[in-house]
Amino acid sequence: MLAVVALALGGGGVWWVLGESGGDIGATRLRQIEQARRLLEAGRPDQALNQVADIRDDGPGAAEAMRIAGQALIALEDYGGARNALERSVILNPNQPQVFQLLAALALGASDAQRGADYLERAAQLDPNQPRTWRALGIVRHQLGESAASVDAYQKALALAPDDWAVRVNLIAGLLDLTRLDEASQALAQAEMLRPGDSMILGLRARLALAEGKLDEALTLADQCLQADPKNLDALSTRARLAIQHDDPHTAKALYQRLLEIDSENLGALQALAAAARAAGDAETARDAAQRHRDVTNRRRAMDDLVQQIAQNPDDPRPRHQLGLLAVEANQTTLAVDSFQAALMVDPKFEPAREQLRQLARRFPNQAPSGLLDRLGTNATPIIARPPATESETQPIPLDP
Repeated sequence: MLAVVALALGGGGVWWVLGESGGDIGATRLRQIEQARRLLEAGRPDQALNQVADIRDDGPGAAEAMRIAGQALIALEDYGGARNALERSVILNPNQPQVFQLLAALALGASDAQRGADYLERAAQLDPNQPRTWRALGIVRHQLGESAASVDAYQKALALAPDDWAVRVNLIAGLLDLTRLDEASQALAQAEMLRPGDSMILGLRARLALAEGKLDEALTLADQCLQADPKNLDALSTRARLAIQHDDPHTAKALYQRLLEIDSENLGALQALAAAARAAGDAETARDAAQRHRDVTNRRRAMDDLVQQIAQNPDDPRPRHQLGLLAVEANQTTLAVDSFQAALMVDPKFEPAREQLRQLARRFPNQAPSGLLDRLGTNATPIIARPPATESETQPIPLDP
C-alpha cells in the first residue's frame, strides 16, 4: 500500500525525526530513533520497527517512535497496528499534520469516509498550506454529500495549486450543484482562458447556460461538447433536458438512454427516462426504467446501511466485502476494488475479498483498477466519488404508468 504513504508524504520519502519541545531526549533513545529512521528510509521496515519496539512510555521521543512504528507497520501491511501506533503518536504530540494525513489515508482505505474527513480536517488546520490535503478533503466531502464543505476545500486547494485541473473542474461542478451561478461563471471564465475549447468546460458551460435560462446558448454549447466528447455527461443531461422543454420526448428518451449507458446508476436520469418514455408512448421502456430505478434505489440504500456499519465496526471486514459485492452488481468496478482492498486492510486473511479481487483482475486483464488511495493525491479524473442520493431522486416511479 505505497499509496497510503504517498498520500501523506506528498510524493515519497520519510519524515526526519525532530526533537520534541519538552526537553532533551536521552542519548540511547535518540540513537534508537535515528537508527529506526535510517532503516525505514532504506526500505527495511521490520528492522525499523524492532528499533522502537521497546518505547512504550510517554517520555521524550515517544511520539516520534510511535510515528515511525506506524509507518513501518503500514509498509508491513499491518494496518490495524499502524492505526493504533499513529493514534498513540498524536495523543502524545497532537501537532503532527503528517500523522493525521496517514490516519486519514488508513481510514479512507478502510472505507470510513467520515473518519477520514475528520483526520484531513485536523491535518489542514495544523498545516493549511498543503494543497494535497485540501484536494483530498474536497473529494471526501463530496463523497459524503457535503457540497458546500467540498467546494470550500477545493477553493483552498486551487488557491495553493492553481495548475491542478481536476480541482478546478471539481470546484466548478460543485458551484453549479449549489446553484452559486455567479461564482461558477467566474470560475468557468478562468478555466476557459487556461484551456480554450476544453470539452469538459464546454459541458459545464452548457449546464450554466441552462441554469441561467439561456436555452439557445445551452443547446449550442451542449452540441459543441458532444461533437468533441460524445460521452460527456453534463452535455448529455443538458441536451436531454432541453429536448423535454422543447416537447421532444423521443429525442429526450434517446439521450437519457445514452447517458445511462455511461452512468447506469444515475437515479435522476432513470426518473427522466421513465417520464420521457411515457410521453413518447413507449410503455415498455418506461416500465423498464421504473424497475431499474427501484433496483438502484434499493441497492444505494443497502450501500448506505453498510457504510454506517463500517463506521460502527471499524475492525470488521464483512461490511466492506458486502459493499464490494453490491458495487460489482452495479458494475461500479472502482468502488468494488476500494471495498475489497478495504476489507483486506482490516483483515489481510479475509479470503473472500481477496478472491473477489482475483476475479476482477481476470475480468479486466489489461486494466488494473486502482483504489481510492491511489487517486486522492494525484491529478486524476475529476469527480471520483458519487454523493448520496437526494430525496427527490429516490421517489419511486410507478411500474405501470
